Amino acid sequence: MTVAINNANISEKAEVCAHGNDDEFNTEAKSMHETNVFEAIDPEEEKKLVRKLDMVILPLMAFVYFFQYLDKSSINYAAVFGLREELRLNGEQFSWVISLFYFGQLCSEYPAAYLLSRLRITTFVGITIICWGAVEMAIGGTVNFHGIAATRFFLGFAEASVSPAFIIITSNWYRRHEHPVRVAAWISMNGISQIVGALLMHAIGGAEMSIASWRAIFLIFGGLTSACGIVFLIMMPKDTTTAWFLSPQQRELATRRLAIDRATRDRAEFNKAQMWEALKSPLT
Repeated sequence: MTVAINNANISEKAEVCAHGNDDEFNTEAKSMHETNVFEAIDPEEEKKLVRKLDMVILPLMAFVYFFQYLDKSSINYAAVFGLREELRLNGEQFSWVISLFYFGQLCSEYPAAYLLSRLRITTFVGITIICWGAVEMAIGGTVNFHGIAATRFFLGFAEASVSPAFIIITSNWYRRHEHPVRVAAWISMNGISQIVGALLMHAIGGAEMSIASWRAIFLIFGGLTSACGIVFLIMMPKDTTTAWFLSPQQRELATRRLAIDRATRDRAEFNKAQMWEALKSPLT
């Protein structure tokens, strides 16, 4: 079902949705209601739209999350193939190498949250993926404890923004009742990465190469991650109005259904009574 509305107006609403300004979005939604943008949506058309989103948006996030977990855990596989011996890491130093990744994530939380609210999310995430892929490759060139400790810290710093960014991206394309399955789909790549990653690491580690196997692990998977970041930058649309895989009518529908979802959301104000009820309940 096509609704008469100019492209500039749709784009404006999508930009508001993409940047997460709920108050402004609700004001705009009321204005859209007056222009019949909240006209009933054909369920069949919406199903076709969601299927297209699942074939493009969801796989892009899933592949990124696959490499995110693979790069984070590759240090454990590399240790089996001689990393600790070549870099002369004792038990305490190796523990610090593992822990510094999470210190990097911790230090990145505030700047990542700030940048996510100021920059275009898809561009920011794509550049971040390329950067952490480069850092992963740099780990393969380290020669001592200080080098691998620094690169692990920056790897954690770069990866920290992915999960919150993907939550935002999911909300920018799907309605609330569609979120749980989609979020579960890309988070499940953690488990798949463990299974597939172990097999890939074994294949790389057992191959005859001119460099140490553990170095090849970081170089190969870091390069694949950066390539994935480039694909993400090219393929991931910035919002519903620029989705290259949707028809003009479907772009309009994608924008409208998000407007309806935001305008009909549950009460979002902070309620102290509900807070105390949750704290006192044994279920929470």
